[in-house]
Amino acid sequence: MSFESLRKEILSGNLVEPYLHSKIFIESNYFKFEENDFELIYKLNEILLDKKSSDNSKKFACFDLGEFARLYPGAFYILRRIDLRKSLVELADSKHDKVLKSLAIEALQKLILKELKNSVLN
Repeated sequence: MSFESLRKEILSGNLVEPYLHSKIFIESNYFKFEENDFELIYKLNEILLDKKSSDNSKKFACFDLGEFARLYPGAFYILRRIDLRKSLVELADSKHDKVLKSLAIEALQKLILKELKNSVLN
């Protein structure tokens, strides 16, 4: 699987391939999310906000965004620009299944840790 496969899947809005949304794959490719001015990060956030997106797609989007927050050095600034925290809080406080809620909370934790790390360093 290639990053181009992940790119196509994210742009389609239908996230289905578990391997593309695994810790190993994202760790190997997180820096590629900066392509096209972080287009895929914006699209992942749109998936979270879209009421028509499947819970499965939202689960993968939460995971990918959480890993991006954890791994990418400047993630704090990009994710603040799209107000990811608000999207994740809405999912965590919604009527979705427990797995989606827990993934939203986990991504939120990674984002908050990145914010704390950024505030300590500055």
